[in-house]
Amino acid sequence: MESENRLSLHAFCRDNGLAKSTVYERCKLLGISTSEGLSVDDCNRLCREFKFKPVQVQAIPEAVSSTRPHVESGNHQIVLSAPSLPATLTLENLRSGSVTSIADPLNVAASFLQNADALIAAMNGDLQRRQQELQQTATAKDAIAQKAQELKLESRLYQQNANAIDQAQTQATTQLTTALEALQAFTKKPDGESESSS
Repeated sequence: MESENRLSLHAFCRDNGLAKSTVYERCKLLGISTSEGLSVDDCNRLCREFKFKPVQVQAIPEAVSSTRPHVESGNHQIVLSAPSLPATLTLENLRSGSVTSIADPLNVAASFLQNADALIAAMNGDLQRRQQELQQTATAKDAIAQKAQELKLESRLYQQNANAIDQAQTQATTQLTTALEALQAFTKKPDGESESSS
């Protein structure tokens, strides 16, 4: 094994404020082995993945130098067993107020859009129908108005002509009656009838 400065996964996560499980999963995805610690290149690659500035990896000596004594920490520490952490966590304590929300707002929005589109289409259709009806009514009005004017003129002409014909008919009938009466004077009376003296 070549001599290389390596940093444990635990130390990398601690120094950069990352969750060990998150970094471990990312290492698996990137094909980075963590069994023998992280190399400088591995650390730099992870820093790019998590988008922060790479830290300087402290050199860890592989063997204690013969000129420097080995110092043990001793047994002055009291090691406590790991505390049991809660299985369920909540963010409720971080919130100060309450929030009102609609369940499945995207479905509500989709339903609203569908109904609005149907209503807009109905309004446009109704306006087109009304416009067509207006055009037909205007066309009928123009046709009727023109014919009504013609009818009015024809009525006056008819009335004048009918009055003239009625007068002429009456006059002709009167003259015919007068002519018939003149002919009556020449009518032969039946035998035995005496003409009354006037």
